Amino acid sequence: MGTIDYMKVVDIISKTFGAKREVQLDASHDRSNKTDKFDIVMTTQDGGKIPYKIYLFRHELDIIFDKQYFESKSFKKWVSLFEYELEQAMFINIKLNITEDAAKYTIKVIF
Repeated sequence: MGTIDYMKVVDIISKTFGAKREVQLDASHDRSNKTDKFDIVMTTQDGGKIPYKIYLFRHELDIIFDKQYFESKSFKKWVSLFEYELEQAMFINIKLNITEDAAKYTIKVIF
């Protein structure tokens, strides 16, 4: 696994969504490019399921969300809160690079 505490990231994502801390997590490792992949499903307080993926590298990670989960929540507002909470938890400044396509947002977190 990488040097980044991915569970802290998962906890912060759940916290900033107002979801339960318990998540379903499936992990795998790609030896060819030394990447850890996590398929995660968090549960909102009202029982809704929100799946997302994390790809973990040595000093960065990618978080991938389908756009449909931000219809009622402003993505920019959520990202700002997520970045603040992540910096507070990790005690470091981080950099976010955000890309999007028609179906998903990809947030690259650089430590």
